[in-house]
Amino acid sequence: ELGGRGVRIQSLLNFYELLGTKVMPHFDPEKSTTHDVVRQAIIPLSCGSAKLRFYKIEIFITSVPSDCEIRILGPGGALKPGHGVRSLSEGSSTIGVTIDRILEGDGLEIRMVDGDGLVEWKGSLKSEEFLPEGYEGLLELRRGSEPEQKSLSIEVLADLLPLSQSLQECYEDPQSARSFGPSYNHSQLSPHHGEGAEPFQLGKTIGYAYATLANHGEQHLAEKMVTHNWGNVFNHLVAAIVADALSLDSYEEVSNRLKHDLSGLREEVLQKSAR
Repeated sequence: ELGGRGVRIQSLLNFYELLGTKVMPHFDPEKSTTHDVVRQAIIPLSCGSAKLRFYKIEIFITSVPSDCEIRILGPGGALKPGHGVRSLSEGSSTIGVTIDRILEGDGLEIRMVDGDGLVEWKGSLKSEEFLPEGYEGLLELRRGSEPEQKSLSIEVLADLLPLSQSLQECYEDPQSARSFGPSYNHSQLSPHHGEGAEPFQLGKTIGYAYATLANHGEQHLAEKMVTHNWGNVFNHLVAAIVADALSLDSYEEVSNRLKHDLSGLREEVLQKSAR
């Protein structure tokens, strides 16, 4: 049974991207250990106490007067890892830019930049302004105290549940969970919560291996077995796995890219797997 709980590298990177947002908001890539992440992220996700909703959106901007950058920001206001920056060239008419994996709590920032990449105008929207109904209207851009308005439309293309419908039903009806293998009733609170964490108590609930959820209940044969130390930094664990997948001798570079270039790292992993 354990052999069928393989987790794809992309699923691992998708999970890592959630850390520091609505999942374990206090996550620190420099300090958070594997033990911290298991207790404060993996268990809440795999027992259904941290249900997340993802969205796929399409953004339309009319008459772009200069080069335009579209950025997805995390709850803290920083550029969200894994999304990068989408660009529209000067003179573009109404063009749609599609972005997926948008979480409730994310923000949208639009910048108009000059030929040297310097920001001339910028404006932003909070997710509650365009999720889940979309947005149609004017976006106020500012340069210092000067206002400028641009016509903006955001269409919500899909409501992407992280779990398949059948797994979602397992949370609501534990009797239907048997086909997904054993579940676990957690009744004990871990004495260690991780720095900045709120106390987490599991009530009357069932849980699954996170691999079961990541694979939507399907068996996925593992190609390698990974061991770990509970006290090690979780960033290092993920970096070591990804470095091995990329046939690298050291995980130091991957560790830094997980913090600053998750989008590029994901693209490199995709290219490697396609060979």
